[in-house]
Amino acid sequence: MPPDAGSPTAAWRLPLAAQHGPEGEQALNYVLRRGGAGVLIANDTGWWCDETWAAVAGLGLQAAVIECTMGLNPKYLDCQSGHLGANVSLRFRDELLRLGAISPNAQVVVNHFSHNGHCLQRRFEEFFLPHGIGVAYDGLELDIPCD
Repeated sequence: MPPDAGSPTAAWRLPLAAQHGPEGEQALNYVLRRGGAGVLIANDTGWWCDETWAAVAGLGLQAAVIECTMGLNPKYLDCQSGHLGANVSLRFRDELLRLGAISPNAQVVVNHFSHNGHCLQRRFEEFFLPHGIGVAYDGLELDIPCD
């Protein structure tokens, strides 16, 4: 973390190792922070390695955008390699909470949907909204407050 990261005007990014594609590919996720507000962008990733989970522990971010490429396709609900299925997207959010990577009242949204997920927006919402997770759509804007 940069030395001025706690400054109210500081803006920084923390690159994180994502798990996507063949060995040797360097895929990244990011934590972006400006002043007191921080967001995790976790697209194009499977379940993180232990080092990445450790890097986000205790950050207390205000928002997270989590990958869900494999969606609600019954064949891929538990996919965690390269991309996430819906069940694993839920577990991903739960692990972020357990580690204190996101605050308990953080905004969490799933995105990065594809034809592989075999699902339309309404069905995604029926699945995720009861768990307190929003479902992204084109043009979505998040208002992320500074805690």
